[in-house]
Amino acid sequence: EGMDIRALEVGSRVLVDASLCLIIEALPENEAQRFVVAEIPAVTFADIGGHDSLIGEIERKLVTPLLHPELYKKIGLNAPRGFIMHGPPGVGKTMIAKAIVSRMNEILSRNGGRARGHFMHIGGPELQSKWVGETERQMRELFNQARKIASPESPVIIFFDEAEAMFPVRGSGISSDVEKTNVTQFTALLDGLEERGNIIVILATNRFDLIDRAVTRPGRCDKVIQVPRPDEEGARTIFKKYLRPEEGQVHPRY
Repeated sequence: EGMDIRALEVGSRVLVDASLCLIIEALPENEAQRFVVAEIPAVTFADIGGHDSLIGEIERKLVTPLLHPELYKKIGLNAPRGFIMHGPPGVGKTMIAKAIVSRMNEILSRNGGRARGHFMHIGGPELQSKWVGETERQMRELFNQARKIASPESPVIIFFDEAEAMFPVRGSGISSDVEKTNVTQFTALLDGLEERGNIIVILATNRFDLIDRAVTRPGRCDKVIQVPRPDEEGARTIFKKYLRPEEGQVHPRY
């Protein structure tokens, strides 16, 4: 059954089942815009405990090339375009991605500019659609929206959480393999990032082994950052950051 056409206006975008000549649903004017996080949560690297050495690695590998791509051009190299953060659930992968944007904004404001970095957050299943070609279309819109708002002064991070749901190994038999066109479309978009402005893609997953190798080959999401569980000292640091004594009580020792 199609939708009530009285809800449509001239110029509305719709999803059509051509075989039945039915309008299935109305589409938002700019679907990709809903993934842009308007207000970046006030998360900084100082809020992340137990990953001091990892944060230094992220500063070198990700923040620096994103803010200073000209440094790579001077030596004839392309700045990295894609990263994968992998590790067990609950180790802070999403929190680290948000802290990266906060760090970018801090550096940009320190340099006297009014520009700001942008953060596009996509949960893996959010783009999945039962309609053939719809997921790929949304992915293209997502990258096009990133290209429109990206500039040397306003870098964009596209963050895919639960990436194994979007880009699983093709032909593995683990799923119905309907996602194989997702991988093809995504890798094509990654290959075109040089012409799409100052954009970096970060994938987060707790099942790195399920990500298709075409996604992680050199020139795509080839920079791998492992986010491990904190050791004893790291866990102690986390407790110190987030456990607070009640008013009038002495802070516990760790």
